[in-house]
Amino acid sequence: CDHGTVSWAHVLRFVSPARRTQVIHGLCSRPLPRSWGPGMYDTRGLLRCHRWPNKRWPGYTGYWDECWALECRRIVGAELGCATNESGRRCVTPFVRTLLQVRHPLDTLASQVAAFCRADDSARGAHQFHSTQLSALDALFPPPIHETPGPGDECLRRFGWAWVQLNRLMLRHADAFYNIESWRPCEVLSLAHVLPPRCRLAQANLPTSFVSSSIAERARETCVATREREARLPPTRYGQMNRHNVGKQVTRVTLADVYRTSQHLAREMVVLAAELGYGNLSKRSSELQLGGEGKCKTNLE
Repeated sequence: CDHGTVSWAHVLRFVSPARRTQVIHGLCSRPLPRSWGPGMYDTRGLLRCHRWPNKRWPGYTGYWDECWALECRRIVGAELGCATNESGRRCVTPFVRTLLQVRHPLDTLASQVAAFCRADDSARGAHQFHSTQLSALDALFPPPIHETPGPGDECLRRFGWAWVQLNRLMLRHADAFYNIESWRPCEVLSLAHVLPPRCRLAQANLPTSFVSSSIAERARETCVATREREARLPPTRYGQMNRHNVGKQVTRVTLADVYRTSQHLAREMVVLAAELGYGNLSKRSSELQLGGEGKCKTNLE
């Protein structure tokens, strides 16, 4: 969990269990440091295996052995598709409400290429730099097998198809989605049914949720005060800024880059981005407008 957001790896619970063999092999046949590990789901492996996976690179002395491989297979087998009607199992950590957090797709791809391929959008970037993040995503969302990547688009293509497949999958299962560029924290609490909708925030009864009424009431008081302050001051952009893909060597991805990589991928991204509120991919996230004061977003109800 990072800043209140459950890890992307929990998408495992929505992936079809029909792909059990491929997913278990992709995630559990070798260590995938900094991307996937059984400890992302629960820590019982520490009691069974008597040591925690080591995070050092290279080498990862003591990171992976047969005990941790068995833990990985146990967790993936239990969680795969557990939130769907296909598995017939209950998730270890069931959630009452599932929200999909989305970000501008081109910014997402730029961050991934910069962080996991060291800004080298090529087969070298994907393989020489040991992009375990790509390996983990390939296990869950493999790119189309009929596509032949060019010499300089390996990372962008694979991350792009993972973005499309992951968000398409989650739109079928999530109760709602929100954009990190435009949604205020208090609006997210309303979307999660912890607080009433923004337009009735102060008057309406608190929704029934697993959040204690005292905590929810304090959150409401904070949000009401925040709304009154925002009415007097310019809008505030929330969230911690990503400081990894910055500087003179900042990595940028344009729609033309995606189109060069795969015309099919570019078309899929444009359509899906529009569904997620990014109607014009030529606009960067900094150009997006914050939600209007006093308006009730329809998917809050």
